[in-house]
Amino acid sequence: MVRQACGTFSIQIHKLTGNLIRSFVTEASSQIGYFRRDFKLGVLPENIILIAGSGQLVLYSQTGELLSRTPCELCTGEYIGMAIVGDDSVVLSVRDMNTVCGIDVVSGEVMWTSKYAKVPEGVVCYRNRYVLVTNCNPDTWIWILDADTG
Repeated sequence: MVRQACGTFSIQIHKLTGNLIRSFVTEASSQIGYFRRDFKLGVLPENIILIAGSGQLVLYSQTGELLSRTPCELCTGEYIGMAIVGDDSVVLSVRDMNTVCGIDVVSGEVMWTSKYAKVPEGVVCYRNRYVLVTNCNPDTWIWILDADTG
């Protein structure tokens, strides 16, 4: 869960019962700038990844330690979808750029880019093998991409 108070953001980790396990304030809120209004957060097996409004992927440990800030020019679009793939990568759909891409969260390397999906918005990963991408049109489509190659 992400909470905003007085210009800072905190991440709260809860048990499924609702009990708070831990909470930490993100350094990213003051050092990187504003977060996007459609804030994106993903949970990896050992880490938490955020998309910062200044065009960076920000990686935290689950204890709140800032691990990395990786510039990502694709993270600056107005409408971005994000899905976790495996233990160390994400897929972003960037509607403004008509692009879907796979990114290694440790290195920040763009592993693949696809322009196949038209006006992509929603994105999910299925069985770490397939990426399903949809758009927001009266004629909604679902594109199925390979999670490794796009």
